[in-house]
Amino acid sequence: MIPQADARTDLPHQHEKKRIKGDGENDIEIQDAAAEKEFDQKREDGLCLFLQHWGLTSQSLSELGQQKDSFGMAWMSMCMMESYGNLVAPPRAVELSGSSGLSAQKISLLLSRLPPSVVEMTIDSAVVRGPGLPLFLRFLQRLRVAREEGKEAPRLTSFTFKSNSLGHMGPPWIFPLLLPSLEILCLKGNPLGFEGLKALAECIKKGSASSLLYLDLEGCGLSRRHVVALSQAIEACPLLSLETLILSKNEFADSGLRVLCQTALSVEALPRLRVLLLKQCDVERWGFKRLCEDVLAKGCLPSLEILDLEGNVIESKFLLRTLSPSLRADAVPSLKKLYLNQDKPKQRLIIPTAHLPDAVEVFLNALSADERPPQLHHVSLRLDAVSAEQARSLGTAGKYPSIKTLSLSLGQGGSLPFLRGIVDSPPLVSVSAPPSFSVSVSSASSVSVSEPPAGNPSFEVLDLDLDLGNTLNEGLALVGRGIRMGRFTSLRRLNFEGGLEQEESWDEGKRAFFSALQIENLCLPLLTHLAMPWLSLSDDEVGILSKAAQSGQLPALQSLNLECNFSLTSGTCMHLIDLVKKTDRGLEELKLEGSSAGQGFVVFLYEHDVDSWASDIVPFRTRMKNFQNLSTLNLSNSDMDTDALEGFALAVHEGLFRGLSDLDLSSNPGPSSQAWEGFMTRVAESAEGGLRKLKVLNLLETNAAEGGGAVVRALSSGNLESLENLQCDALKFDQQAVDILGEALREGRLPPSLRLHSRPPWTLVAGEGGERVNLDPLVQGISESPQGRLCPHIAPSSVALSGGRISPAGVAALAAGYRAGKVAGDVDEVSLCDTALTDRAMAKLGFAVERGDLCGISALRLNDNPEVGKKGVEDLMVGVVNAEGEVGGGLPKLKTFCLLRCGKSVVEGGKSVVGAVSSGKFPKLENLLLQGLCAEGVHVLGQSVRDGKLPKKMKQLLIGQQKEEGEGGESSLAGGSASGSPSLDELMEGIEGSEDGLPNLMYLTLAKAGQLSYFGVLSLATSLGAGKLPDLQTLCLDGCGVNDEGLKALAIGFRINVCESLESIHLNENALTVGGVTTFVDTIRRGSLPELSNFFLKRQKGCEGEEAQTAFSEAIRALEQRAWSEGKLLLTTFITEPPPAALEPPA
Repeated sequence: MIPQADARTDLPHQHEKKRIKGDGENDIEIQDAAAEKEFDQKREDGLCLFLQHWGLTSQSLSELGQQKDSFGMAWMSMCMMESYGNLVAPPRAVELSGSSGLSAQKISLLLSRLPPSVVEMTIDSAVVRGPGLPLFLRFLQRLRVAREEGKEAPRLTSFTFKSNSLGHMGPPWIFPLLLPSLEILCLKGNPLGFEGLKALAECIKKGSASSLLYLDLEGCGLSRRHVVALSQAIEACPLLSLETLILSKNEFADSGLRVLCQTALSVEALPRLRVLLLKQCDVERWGFKRLCEDVLAKGCLPSLEILDLEGNVIESKFLLRTLSPSLRADAVPSLKKLYLNQDKPKQRLIIPTAHLPDAVEVFLNALSADERPPQLHHVSLRLDAVSAEQARSLGTAGKYPSIKTLSLSLGQGGSLPFLRGIVDSPPLVSVSAPPSFSVSVSSASSVSVSEPPAGNPSFEVLDLDLDLGNTLNEGLALVGRGIRMGRFTSLRRLNFEGGLEQEESWDEGKRAFFSALQIENLCLPLLTHLAMPWLSLSDDEVGILSKAAQSGQLPALQSLNLECNFSLTSGTCMHLIDLVKKTDRGLEELKLEGSSAGQGFVVFLYEHDVDSWASDIVPFRTRMKNFQNLSTLNLSNSDMDTDALEGFALAVHEGLFRGLSDLDLSSNPGPSSQAWEGFMTRVAESAEGGLRKLKVLNLLETNAAEGGGAVVRALSSGNLESLENLQCDALKFDQQAVDILGEALREGRLPPSLRLHSRPPWTLVAGEGGERVNLDPLVQGISESPQGRLCPHIAPSSVALSGGRISPAGVAALAAGYRAGKVAGDVDEVSLCDTALTDRAMAKLGFAVERGDLCGISALRLNDNPEVGKKGVEDLMVGVVNAEGEVGGGLPKLKTFCLLRCGKSVVEGGKSVVGAVSSGKFPKLENLLLQGLCAEGVHVLGQSVRDGKLPKKMKQLLIGQQKEEGEGGESSLAGGSASGSPSLDELMEGIEGSEDGLPNLMYLTLAKAGQLSYFGVLSLATSLGAGKLPDLQTLCLDGCGVNDEGLKALAIGFRINVCESLESIHLNENALTVGGVTTFVDTIRRGSLPELSNFFLKRQKGCEGEEAQTAFSEAIRALEQRAWSEGKLLLTTFITEPPPAALEPPA
């Protein structure tokens, strides 16, 4: 660290000599104190010159602090600023999100050196999860102490948590320390959970959030329950300073909005609220009605300027009619902008409104009334059922003078009248008229128009979505005419819809539109977004667009959507490349999905080759520099081939697409897996930035997944550091790919916010000799990484390891990763299915459970490990039993435990599982799936049920050899004889003898788990009759030796007590006859099984031959018809035929 200039206290005596090393060649002798002071001054001057020349800014400081290689420079810069900060503009903001390879300790070092000038901060999960959380809390405590003592320290007023950065543990600790000084808090995209929202609400209630001006809770997973807590807190302690409240993309629906209206949305609670965003909140009629009538109409939000209700499901007529009475100056005097575009309403909400006044007319009258809000100038809405006259009046200049900005989506009935209103309006200001012209449109109605006088547009800004349908010809002609007249100079967005079912040619309309773009000196100065999908455009027409942009007639064009124009070829790509090259900035968004334009990207190969033989031209990167401005590029299903992908990869390597944030290359099957590996290699090796800003990459339905190692190499290169969403088919991982992934995790080089959205995220490819992939490098990478976080890199809630091999050391490493918080908090399952576990590995797992490494998981799946036996299961359960529960170790939050299809001796170890369950070590267990139980295990289970020791929330009890839950309605027997199996009678007697039974059990599956005698079935029937299994939906007794007498006993139980929830009965492979089933039908009453849909009776003993099976099936079918005719089993289908041979499970 460089010492401060004023820190020197002991200077050498003036006669002393002091030798200081210089530049390595000369020594500087300081003869006295004056000489030393002169030397120090020179050193300080040099450092000052360095700082001034560098020009350190908030952005450069953040960029340095995010990278492992440049972290030292960031830290040194902060240290220097402590002494010489007055020589440069002090940074006001710092962003510590997206850090690559930095440990929580290093990030904490940067936080400790932040200059007092910093008031804005952005962070991600590396700072507030796992080992970073206590260090971050220490930083916040230091700031609080400095604030209380009046010391100099950063006073944070703006704080942003990047998406998915906050876990469930952080908010209760973070918010109380952070909120008191904040004016801006952004929690967008962070599912808070109830505990997190409760922590925020408590801070609000205590007055800690009184300084907030801006609160962003978009996409935080708020339900009605969350909204109640938030609203009550705001009501209890009003946010008197809050100006912006964002609650968009939270599905709290009508019930949540009603709570807001009753409590928080009032002048007392939010007197200064200017912006209220409720976009995509699943709001319907009744919640919106409360907002309009109880809040807006009563003047409860007098400062409201912007109201966004887009993306909800409110019927448009109801919306307009309900909102109109609120559009008054005395109710919303400050209202400036309204966003009202709705999603398609749910069918159950569409109520006939014929008896109501015309909603559109009422709304338009409100916009033109004298008492309208004086500042209202922007309205965005979709009018599907607008009349021709209403649409025309909207387009007529001067009709609604208060509306200066209009965003309008019109259906087929309103599009043409609106355009006619625009074109036929007299000018607001007299200008000289251009020459007249006429257009003849070949459509159902031939149109010939002569030009009226030209004039100014009706609006200052106009956004149009026009669904023209089969009137596309006339609509295009009217837009072309309006362009010629200068009526569309205010046009900012233009989206043509229609032409999906092409019954005629649109050539005439397109000719009129594109001819207008070819007239010199005609300009659309505000047009930023142009969408022309499904219009059968040609390469030449795209060429006209390109030339218009190049000549300055479309100077603001940023977004061009040419999707589903199937006739476009590689020539279109050439025109668009010219557009990007020869305009000032090129484009920001380009969509070419569903064309053949993707082939044109081969041109990058040729353009790059030009440099090798034409040295006198502008270099390739300079010629193509405008491509860096592209942020969205959609080339899905664009017929890219290997050469085109190679050309595109070259452009990426040269940094031409470094500005992309959204890239869609899906549905391009042409390029080979080798070509995709080359693409990923180009990305990884780019020295020009690669795709560093890319957030979304779609590679579905391509061959990219075949080269999983190349994909991981690109992800860990740093050239995809901002990637959040990778949509790709399951990546193929061989041993090399797993090693690369493990190393990337160990070094923290994966994009911090990355999520893989395939299920599963990868598949493992065995070696040449069938050798399983060794997963130890992967789990050790998780455990040893500075940030961990294999997830949220994986969207599914469990770490996908099936098909590989994990050693005892690997199991220990995985558990250590969970203990250290290296796996994200939303990953609450451990799945070690089909990972070649051994008993030794199970012992390691038991030790980890006892120590508390996995105390937060909700599911533990250990299926398909044939080397796991009795000892392994017992060692695991020893760890469970010896743990100290929720205070220390164990599995206190476990809801699902699966142990199926393992070694044969696992059945003997089932007793230890039942013992652990009944001892209270799994208090929240809901699903218990075991391969089988021995006689002693059944005894322990039955006694536990009798004594009421099973978890109260138990929903599924599955014992036997069958598919895992959720794989279909029918159990799939894995073979094996039931002879010698234990008796299940004690289990049934335990249910019968218990006080409460199993009140929450929904699935009881005992397929081939043992034998049931008549008395066992009788006990089950008695339990059913006594209502001790009230929620049972599936009863599976396949292969349990049930005979006709037992079936009759079941019927008696159903007769005594109606089983309203039972949906499926499985009695396959028992000893039932037609007579027994007939007795069952005769015994039950009407309504005994009102919800029963499937009754499985396959492969009964005595029906082994094809002839016997056929006779049995026909008799049961006749019995089914009789049951229906008697009003019994009205929803039930008896299933007797076995599935086709190809679908039979293996023996």
